[in-house]
Amino acid sequence: QDNNLYQMAYMFGYKPKVTTLATTEIDFYQIVPSKLSGSEYVPDYDYALYVNANTQVSTRTGTPITFTIEDPIDFTVSSSDNPTKVSIAQISSGNPTQYLLKKTAKAFSGLINTTTVAVGAPQDFLTVNIEGTDIAGIIDIKDSDNTEYYEVDYLGQDLIFDGIKNTNINDPDNYSAGNDTPYILKTKQVQNRFTSRFINDTTEEVIPNSFNVGIGLPFQQSKLTAAYSPTNFVFTNTYGVAPSNTTLTIRYYTGGGTSSNILANTLTNVNTNTIQFIKGGLNSTLAATVFNSIATSNPIAASGGSDGDTIEEIRQ
Repeated sequence: QDNNLYQMAYMFGYKPKVTTLATTEIDFYQIVPSKLSGSEYVPDYDYALYVNANTQVSTRTGTPITFTIEDPIDFTVSSSDNPTKVSIAQISSGNPTQYLLKKTAKAFSGLINTTTVAVGAPQDFLTVNIEGTDIAGIIDIKDSDNTEYYEVDYLGQDLIFDGIKNTNINDPDNYSAGNDTPYILKTKQVQNRFTSRFINDTTEEVIPNSFNVGIGLPFQQSKLTAAYSPTNFVFTNTYGVAPSNTTLTIRYYTGGGTSSNILANTLTNVNTNTIQFIKGGLNSTLAATVFNSIATSNPIAASGGSDGDTIEEIRQ
């Protein structure tokens, strides 16, 4: 029985896959006008665009394959780990009149889906079933107060690893010297958490935490001289806080598969609904020209997409 195999896989610490998302890089291009700064022509970044996170780009031929970028793109910002490449696009009377800006973002072959669940009185191990095709995983769960529930391997785990941007040079706990460290990995204790389980090839089971059990530990003030094993703080015998009298908003990925391993230079149809200007008060005619100049392409083929585990692979 398939569900028995899934349950045994989880007991052995293996999470079966029903689909795997392909990944690639997408180049985003836009034109900006030039402006005179002193005696030199430079790009006018007032016309730079902001591409929001979760912007979707798809192929144009055949059945569209859609990819999504996780991180936003800000053409006004250039750094060592996320540079903005600038080149001259047009020259008139020996002077540049337009510049071409280029930035690159990582993308995955999935669509973001959203479902909501109304929760009344708190329940032990509240379970929510999400039915769909090619569910790749849960992005996040938030309640009506925008409180986030974090995914863990199982509910006894109350520490997660959180990647924090390495930008605050005034905070020694949030800074590491060197341009090769864009993020710092830190642990974070969370009480709002959930686990997810695939119970067959089309359904994922989301389990927010149990009914208000063990909100904290009582001995925080006088144990500075005691020795502890770090592993003792990774797992607890409590299961966090259950949601109650709220609405849970669940976002999850669907897509992937072998068909998402597309060729290079095929992701050229960008959804502009999530792209906007940062600055207002621009010349409307020029702004329209700039906005219509946005273009995308993937310089490398997408890879990593698969159709998930077969029942025999899970059995083995």
